[in-house]
Amino acid sequence: MNAACDFHSRPALQPIVGKIPLSPAELDDIPLSMLADDTTPTPPERAAIDAYWHAWRSTCKPIKDRFLATYFAGEPSVISIARLATAGRRHTLIDLAAGRQTYAQANRTLQQIGAAETAAVALLRSSGETPQQAAAIQALGVIASMEADSPPSPDPQPFP
Repeated sequence: MNAACDFHSRPALQPIVGKIPLSPAELDDIPLSMLADDTTPTPPERAAIDAYWHAWRSTCKPIKDRFLATYFAGEPSVISIARLATAGRRHTLIDLAAGRQTYAQANRTLQQIGAAETAAVALLRSSGETPQQAAAIQALGVIASMEADSPPSPDPQPFP
């Protein structure tokens, strides 16, 4: 997966090389320069972020889905955690492309999502999952998928 999902050489993504992680290895160890970049994307960078997400969905997601189905077939909660992490990464890139986050904020969030995903999977695998844990994680995955597919509300209303 690492070689197939390294997008550094794709011409359409050149505006964001060094701005967001473009490979699994870089995502696992985000360089400090990316974590300190307080700029927001320019229009060409926004287009490149969109191209990156489409490239990831068409190239890497099928590979990751096959990997999960093969190695975690009997652990549906692990698959749900991976889907939650993907939804979180998508929301982060949406906020970045919309200018609601800086590159530093987005990269810190991407780093936190990766750490949370790793920790959650390790906890589930070490302690064994209960039916209640599995149901709760699957419900969160459904909610995250629904949120990922719906546009954000324009102006959330506070509670009365």
